[in-house]
Amino acid sequence: MIGHALAPVAVTAAVAWWGRSGLWRLALPGLAAPALVYGTVAGLARSAAPPAAGLRGWGQVLRHALPFLVPVALRNLGSVSAMTLLPLLWHHRHVSLSAIGLLLSLTFLTGLAGNLLGGTLSDRLGPKPVLLGSVAAAALALAGFWPVTGPATYLPAGLWGFAANGAGAVLLVYGQRLLPRQAGVASGLTLGVGNAEGALGATLTAGVAAAWGLGGALLLAGILSASSLPFLWRLPDEPAGLGAG
Repeated sequence: MIGHALAPVAVTAAVAWWGRSGLWRLALPGLAAPALVYGTVAGLARSAAPPAAGLRGWGQVLRHALPFLVPVALRNLGSVSAMTLLPLLWHHRHVSLSAIGLLLSLTFLTGLAGNLLGGTLSDRLGPKPVLLGSVAAAALALAGFWPVTGPATYLPAGLWGFAANGAGAVLLVYGQRLLPRQAGVASGLTLGVGNAEGALGATLTAGVAAAWGLGGALLLAGILSASSLPFLWRLPDEPAGLGAG
């Protein structure tokens, strides 16, 4: 999340110094990342891998995880759509490139705080209150962007970043508890389904924005996020792990 928060400022600075043709320089730190990650995790003990699941095993995994993956997909349909639309909204309102970078950095910084607080509250209250509160607050925060202009825009940006990211870590841990013997599979499903559906949502809301404007598209993003609430409500407070015990 810290890297996410620094990236918009770095991009706007790079464009100011080198122009768009100089943005390739920002890829250089990413080339060093694999070596740094490998050096960090190389000494970790490798856990015993569970037997590879056949088609029947994968079917069982997906059936067990489906009630969880549906709200994950709906939440990301809304949140990724909003993250795609907000810079377009600010550009449409003639906000400067540097100010857009600061607004995006603010959403990621408050998102970092939301992640930390969400995880802490989940340990104390359980995951469901955090998931429900985070998604509901994020959907409501989206409604604050359209009528607000000028410096006041920083308020809904910070609130939305905080709320939208408050559920991120909690969802990942919840998925791993669903599949305790296959934590890697659980993480892959949670992130993979979320990111794939988020990309689909961005495409969908872009079409809505072209037809009915950015206000209608942001409203749709909020509705998509809020549509996950009934499914989150039905999740058990403590997930029953597949194959646990």
